Amino acid sequence: MLFAETWVPCKDGRQALLRSPKESDAAELLQLLRRCTGETEFLLRSPEECDISLQQEIAFVRRLNESGDSLMLVCLVEGEMVGNCQINFYHDVMYRGWITPKNITS
Repeated sequence: MLFAETWVPCKDGRQALLRSPKESDAAELLQLLRRCTGETEFLLRSPEECDISLQQEIAFVRRLNESGDSLMLVCLVEGEMVGNCQINFYHDVMYRGWITPKNITS
């Protein structure tokens, strides 16, 4: 499922771009995943368990973008990917997602 590019104002005055991921974002998505899983022990996996290849991530992004019931969004601030989320729409239920933010103040 694709999402039209949308600009959202940040509290600090900058603009954040929300959009569907592109296959060319796959390496940066993997980097964000590994960084976020290393920031806390309270997630389902550790960075060492994130053994997804670049080709697998590209296929995953392609599958999501072609899906009729799953949506992934990436958030970019000043061109840098700072977060992503995935929402799965199952039947009449529209809740099942996660957000992986990056601390953009550091």
